[in-house]
Amino acid sequence: PEGREKWDIIIDAIDDVPTKANLIAHCAKRNIRVISCMGAGGKADPTRVHISDLRSASRDPLATAVRQKVRQIGKREAKANGIKITNGSGVANGGWLSCIDDDSKLAVVFSSEKVVAKLADITDEQKEEGMHNFGAVDNMRVRVLPVLGTMPAIMGQALAAMALCELGGKPFSPVGAERVGRNVRHKLYQ
Repeated sequence: PEGREKWDIIIDAIDDVPTKANLIAHCAKRNIRVISCMGAGGKADPTRVHISDLRSASRDPLATAVRQKVRQIGKREAKANGIKITNGSGVANGGWLSCIDDDSKLAVVFSSEKVVAKLADITDEQKEEGMHNFGAVDNMRVRVLPVLGTMPAIMGQALAAMALCELGGKPFSPVGAERVGRNVRHKLYQ
């Protein structure tokens, strides 16, 4: 709106898929740059951290879920506005949904490491007390992925470095993860 300053960059470290996807969609529609951190849970290898566009973020369950939710938001809006989507992702329309492929609009920090841990089990004690007592916020997940303390810090450092370099006008050119097909990815990471 008029009279308000435009954001230079939004740094996103939200873990909730609908909230993250809605923030990305909101910013993409308004041409606001987003640097978003994907999932650090269940990962331990700092050499597998990458910065790229959302479509290239492979082996990251949070990135996959966010990508699907952002597409769903775009398709729902297109349908409501009578706009025909010309391909599966809607990117061919040239609208805000193109942020999925454009790291100048949406850059993501992610780990290509296969998740090495599973969701923490719900204990008998938690079941007895009632699961509703363990959610800090309504509709937020109760079970969490175990996180090695260094991974969020490393990914946060990458977010901060990128944002500060961009804001300071200094070159920052991460080597993006290459897009590879599912079969090639399977062979590489097995």
